[in-house]
Amino acid sequence: LMGEQRYADGRLRIGSVNTTQGVADLLKNSGVSGGYNVTMKLDSTRKDLVAAIRNTFRDAEPTDVSLFYINCHGGFDSGRAWLELHDGSRVTAQQLEQMLRRIPGTVIVMIDCCQSGAFLSRTAHYDFNRGVLQAFTGGSATSFALSKYRVMTSSSSAQDSYRISFSGAESEAAMATVFVRALSEAGGWDLIKDRKTSLRADLDKNRTVTFEEAYRYARRRVRFYLNQSKVPVEQDVQVFPRGSMFTLFKR
Repeated sequence: LMGEQRYADGRLRIGSVNTTQGVADLLKNSGVSGGYNVTMKLDSTRKDLVAAIRNTFRDAEPTDVSLFYINCHGGFDSGRAWLELHDGSRVTAQQLEQMLRRIPGTVIVMIDCCQSGAFLSRTAHYDFNRGVLQAFTGGSATSFALSKYRVMTSSSSAQDSYRISFSGAESEAAMATVFVRALSEAGGWDLIKDRKTSLRADLDKNRTVTFEEAYRYARRRVRFYLNQSKVPVEQDVQVFPRGSMFTLFKR
């Protein structure tokens, strides 16, 4: 799990640490067989990213599930979607796929990217999300890679991704990305109150949340939170593949 809070040039993303820790707590309480071994990194450079992926997943086996999550700034130019790391270095979606390609078993990729309108045009927002999904569903990916990925991005066409305060205060503990707040609820974790909840995405009451169920809940809940904030914006979670019955959370 990777979160970029403080950039070397002074930019600050309040709520990034709380968000990343929220994903860690969610996974530690996921209830899936064997559980997740969680490694969390903050304010990482490209070199840190490469080393973290290598070290974290080096013992993965074909029967394992490996998950990579990042929240950071992102962008799109020259036909490539990229993630911006702490020191300003960039990793394209294609490069990230190549780093994850050798990991055996199922690989879950979650991109929670802060796409500020100050950095990108609205057209570029669409291309960014399209570029991320294309990197994991075609192009350089092998047929084996295509079958092993489950990809979720925090927003889609012509949209930013938002961090908001859930208590009125602009503090680290009160802020989080709306995507992770919603995803955590889907899997039975309240990242603001730091406690277990019911599996909100488990609509059929079988004590299991699939990838598709998590996506559907997160998509609806993100819209709800942004409507509640009275900010006239939209953000739609995106997923590949659709309809995946892969188990993500259990009780």
